Amino acid sequence: MAFRIRQYPHNDLLNLAHYHREVIARKLAANDHEGIALDCTSCLIALAFSVEALVNFVGSRKVTDWNESAKAPAKIARLSKTLGLPMGTDGEPYAAIAMLRKIRNDLAHGTPSHRTAAAASREELDKAMQAPWDKYRNPEAVEMLYRQVVELRKAMFDAAGIPWVDTITSAIGSHY
Repeated sequence: MAFRIRQYPHNDLLNLAHYHREVIARKLAANDHEGIALDCTSCLIALAFSVEALVNFVGSRKVTDWNESAKAPAKIARLSKTLGLPMGTDGEPYAAIAMLRKIRNDLAHGTPSHRTAAAASREELDKAMQAPWDKYRNPEAVEMLYRQVVELRKAMFDAAGIPWVDTITSAIGSHY
């Protein structure tokens, strides 16, 4: 049997984000905060990658001469123009793209930071030690960004006229 396989990473990545979101929800329900910031970090990474994969998926279908290797701002600008969507940093769900891209870049590039800070208490030291992405490593921020990505996905598919069924990883078979 021969199969036509359509593999779309945005599905796997958004499913990964959803999985981590459910882990976070279970931990909150059990009042178990052990490692929840790490679960939030994993969810943020999956969300950031899912946005990148969504942009590439829709761009490859709707933008002439789509270049997956182009810088994200250029890809988003081309996609925004083609779809007629205001995908700038003003307003949701589009502002989530910029936020997730910044979180992704900060984590992916892992640039060391060296600074001096004065602290009179453990709380002040904890605050001084925060990385730029730390303010998003909490269930509330993760939930907000997850919802924005889901809304972004719907807006992009609707504007592109791509039916939902055509966005799902699948295999269609036939006999020789």
